[in-house]
Amino acid sequence: MNIDSRIELHTGNTMPVIGLGTWQIRGNVRNAVTVAIEAGYRMFDTSGDYGSQVGIGEALRETAIPRSTIYIVSKVEENEDAYDATTRNLDELGLDYVDLMLIHRPPKDGEIMEELWRDLIRAWQEGRIRDIGVSNFSEDQIRTIIERTGVKPVVNQIEWSPFGWSKRMADFCASNNIVIQSYSPLTRAQRLYDTYLNQIATKYGKSPSQILIRWNMQHGWVPLPKSDNPLHIKENIDVFDFELNPIDMAALDSLDEKFSAIAERPIYQLHREKGERRRYYELIKSVQKYSGFSDAESKDALDSAVATIAAHLEEEERLEFANQLPAELKEIAIAIHPSKETMKQDLFEQFTEIQEVDKSRAKKQLLCAWKALKGALSSGEIDHIRTRLPARAAKMLS
Repeated sequence: MNIDSRIELHTGNTMPVIGLGTWQIRGNVRNAVTVAIEAGYRMFDTSGDYGSQVGIGEALRETAIPRSTIYIVSKVEENEDAYDATTRNLDELGLDYVDLMLIHRPPKDGEIMEELWRDLIRAWQEGRIRDIGVSNFSEDQIRTIIERTGVKPVVNQIEWSPFGWSKRMADFCASNNIVIQSYSPLTRAQRLYDTYLNQIATKYGKSPSQILIRWNMQHGWVPLPKSDNPLHIKENIDVFDFELNPIDMAALDSLDEKFSAIAERPIYQLHREKGERRRYYELIKSVQKYSGFSDAESKDALDSAVATIAAHLEEEERLEFANQLPAELKEIAIAIHPSKETMKQDLFEQFTEIQEVDKSRAKKQLLCAWKALKGALSSGEIDHIRTRLPARAAKMLS
């Protein structure tokens, strides 16, 4: 990896492995961008609400570096018409196109979120945007726009550092070939004095900021450190002459405490947790609607149904099943370690043992829980689960 390295996106386009963030740059934006270009930066992150687009455009027009080698990221707001906002952003930048346009943050309304995404798709299809992506989205919100439009974002730009990151989000993005762009990768200086971080920095003869940037890059994530200080701008890109060893990478990974410099925890995690709790509660209510059970009994039936079904699946199948469920149920499914005996055991007898109730009651609980679960699973997953169950159970769970 060197200063000219680029990462390939699922559209076939490429993106520099590091960029300059421009949010809240208080000095002269044009000068900061000019210094950054001279230092080797080829990507600049901005937004219609940053106040930095005019200065970026000025710097680009003054440099001898070809526009084709510069990568510009901009954003539309959740309360805007995304197509019209794209036009305004291009006008401010003085450009014919941007390389990447993001929805800055997801609106609360799923219909508005879909409309925003479709407006970006339109601008992308017209060539005014080379790629489109999202920012501050949870996994479920990304799934929603993909399911509704068939178009996958190339990027999710989120707050990301060793002190606040998510293996779950990292795995989700990796499996969908979505690149994580890391904003506030330096924790807005709030964690630069961490003792362990400084020990690692001293070991490599680098600054804490350089360690945080290098950690992102070695994971394949794209950091966007922000600064208007020429010394810091140059320091932050001076990260191509060393490599963190696997032990130090793992140690940095372990520092996660869901830290956020701008909220009680990273915004995308708040979205996810609220959505996950709501999904779990809705499934419990579905069981209750079908069965007439109390909330507590409906919850027990749902939890036990997941455990029973998971006990009949191989490891990879169990993970696929778990990944479609709310977090509370996912943990139950993953925690199951079936044996050959339990995988052959009759489903209803197994459920009866877990619930410690009579067979007729257990049968009603399982059938009602399965009816609710079908709303959370893809049709392919439902069919696959039936093929893995004993014949009598597969027939009854039709």
